[in-house]
Amino acid sequence: MSDRVTSTTAFGSQSPNSLAHQLAAPLPEFPPEDPTLARTPVTYSTHHRAIGMHLRFETNDPRVHAAAFDSFGPFIDPDPAIPNALIRIFVHHVDEEPGFRPRQPLVRSHGGTFWIAASRSSVVSGNVWTGEVTGFVSETIASNLDYLRTAFVQSAFLQIAQPRSLVAVHSACLARDGRAIMLRGDSGAGKSPLAYAALRRGYSLVAEDVIFLCSRSGRTDGIIPPDDIEIHGLPWTMHLLPDAADLFPELALHPAFERPDGRLKLGIRIADSFPGQALPHAPFGPLVFVTRSNLTAPRLSTLSRPEALARLESTAIHYERDEHDEHAIWDAFLSHPAYLLETSSDPHANAAILDDVV
Repeated sequence: MSDRVTSTTAFGSQSPNSLAHQLAAPLPEFPPEDPTLARTPVTYSTHHRAIGMHLRFETNDPRVHAAAFDSFGPFIDPDPAIPNALIRIFVHHVDEEPGFRPRQPLVRSHGGTFWIAASRSSVVSGNVWTGEVTGFVSETIASNLDYLRTAFVQSAFLQIAQPRSLVAVHSACLARDGRAIMLRGDSGAGKSPLAYAALRRGYSLVAEDVIFLCSRSGRTDGIIPPDDIEIHGLPWTMHLLPDAADLFPELALHPAFERPDGRLKLGIRIADSFPGQALPHAPFGPLVFVTRSNLTAPRLSTLSRPEALARLESTAIHYERDEHDEHAIWDAFLSHPAYLLETSSDPHANAAILDDVV
């Protein structure tokens, strides 16, 4: 009995090394007046139209505010209707551990709830069905604007946007004379330099690498005719490898930054480089499969339906896979002509041949 009493007394004494003493001690991460920062004030509240949705974005920091503008484009007047999505991302005083290096965040989801975590200091969580997202990021993350935008602001929004569209598709998308042209191909096929060269020719950008197919009439299931499908994207920024400056001299002025996957990229703000050429949505149009070749001049050829379907299936990635809807979506793609573009080393010639598609 005495041993048990002695043990209890020792635990109750809360020595400086005890867990209870450590938990009771005030910590800078948990300010006494608001331990969970639940009363963090919103100092920036903006409204956007993105992927056909009305989005309200709130933050307490001008850097996050700027990242929202770069991600979702110009602010719109507040809509009296309830927004389809509400994203709140705050910057707090808990910084990263020494030696922290930004890398691909960990994304997990279950039952409609998702989490995006770069560290114990930078976590965002939301629900895809309610469209509400809240999170906190560190000063280090907030100071890395490209990482903040891609890893948190856009990533959180895309989690919400995907179930609200018919499907998300891995494809770049341009538009000319109000008609969309989708560019699809394996990673490294040269879609981004092709898109940039097309922008220099006067094309508009709809999406850099992911498009969302939405119904104009608001339908979400059943057989949706192709003329009711519209392509949506986030056309406000695009990224190129640093060696693109060898092809486009003006890019030498753009500093390279490290993306979450470790690759160096150049970030291009479309509104700065190509004013008026960011187009958030466009009617469904033809599909061009892009592949590199050793040809001295690019070659464009029309694909048969079986050939196009085989290429669609071979280039499909995980979020396009749905055993119930996949072939219905592919049928919609193939309601327009499909082409194979075998590119040359000249991006300007490659872009010029797209005029034949239009």
